[in-house]
Amino acid sequence: MVVWIFRAVRKSLEDDGLIGRVLESTTYRTITSLRQILFVLQALLWGVEKFFGKYFMDPLDRVMFEMGLEPDMYGPLGEALQSPEVQMLNKFMLDWFAFDLALDMLYSLLEYFTLEEHEKAQRQYDKERKELGDVDDKDKTGTNMIVSFTEGRIFRYVFWGVIISSLLSMLNAAGTAVSEELAYMRDTPSPEVTKANLAKINPWRDFLPEQDPVLREVVYITQVLRQLTPTTLSEDDYQLFSDMIRSLETRTDMCWRVWEETDIRQTILAAANRESPSKPIADEPFSIHSRVKALHRHWSDLERAPGKPERWEDASDTTFLAPLIATHPFGEAETGNKAEPGGAGFKLVLTPEQEADATKRYKKWRRDRDRKVSYLKIHPPTPMAWVPMSKSDTGIRNAWDSAFPDGRVQAGRSIPAGKLAGDQQWKPIFRSLITENIPYSWVAPGEEPQSAEESKAELDEMFAESDRAEERRTKQNEYLAQLKKAADERKQKSEL
Repeated sequence: MVVWIFRAVRKSLEDDGLIGRVLESTTYRTITSLRQILFVLQALLWGVEKFFGKYFMDPLDRVMFEMGLEPDMYGPLGEALQSPEVQMLNKFMLDWFAFDLALDMLYSLLEYFTLEEHEKAQRQYDKERKELGDVDDKDKTGTNMIVSFTEGRIFRYVFWGVIISSLLSMLNAAGTAVSEELAYMRDTPSPEVTKANLAKINPWRDFLPEQDPVLREVVYITQVLRQLTPTTLSEDDYQLFSDMIRSLETRTDMCWRVWEETDIRQTILAAANRESPSKPIADEPFSIHSRVKALHRHWSDLERAPGKPERWEDASDTTFLAPLIATHPFGEAETGNKAEPGGAGFKLVLTPEQEADATKRYKKWRRDRDRKVSYLKIHPPTPMAWVPMSKSDTGIRNAWDSAFPDGRVQAGRSIPAGKLAGDQQWKPIFRSLITENIPYSWVAPGEEPQSAEESKAELDEMFAESDRAEERRTKQNEYLAQLKKAADERKQKSEL
């Protein structure tokens, strides 16, 4: 009786039964396919929302989301997935999945109880196919079992279950990483604390009044010695160049702040790196080229030496660079002897015309510099990079551990500037003043904006200076071509 009942129920589940016709109907297959698609699609949508939903929020909502102030906040996609319609569809699809799975399990159970009859029907079917020549003589039992298994619904459920569970595991791991990152970001100092920390390491501030004469002279030297690059011209004032270099070689009154802000080191670096086979330089008197190279090496040694004050420290205003040489006759300038502490410097003497030019250039430079610095004192700049302060392996490792306490040090991972600004183990690298983002319309507090006439005069002077620089560069390029031609001719003669 029990077997008869199982056979009757199984018959109703097969293709020619009522339930079988339902399972083979287009509607049933459509709903089942839709459920499988949505089952995969929803997991992908939740993953997309997890990673990218916050970028479509309003700025204020995004801040609240990242700071964890609103744990139930979602992006636009998340809001759609939380809608009543989607939730109702989810419930229907889940019920359908349970119904479909129950039918499949019932069918498999009934097949187990009627296995003998089923195998008998299968053997009869295989015999008929063989008589019709529909199969090879080789035994296809193993292949048929595999094909039958892979085409079965149980296999599909297991296969998609593994795929979906793997996908969910990946999303869960990614979600955990995002949660850790958000927890890490929640430890970010507030904007007020960040600004205060950046203000403590702000390298831009007012010069000490006693540095004004030094600034005026070094600014003028910087702008004049730029004429050394890419080469000097025969009509240049080599005596002035030599005197200016001698002033730099023997100065004992140039502090680190003046050295860094006047760009004198970049000027000397460019002059020292001249002369190559493709760009020879002129034969310069007073050993100018070898002297600027020695001066560059000396400054590089001082910069790498321990004890150099950082730009944001007050000591950078009161610590002076040691001179390259003591005051000697000009013929000994290239020897590179280090001066003794307290040695006297060389007095640079300028003509009245040069003094007027130096004053004019310094006033323009100082006005532009103080205007920009007045903005950066109110809006402390964010460093463009950070490096560990310590040079030892242990110190570097400790610096990274303090920056990323979770141990996940990886390229591209962001870190709030406010954290590093308050960490003494990290050294900030700042931009130059010309590359800082200063509003063009900014006026220093207490200063009057330029009148239209003053702006026009300054603009005209800038164009005139640009024209003079372009004219000189053209002459230098023509002279370089002549020097290159002469050098090639000498090389050809020497090879004969």
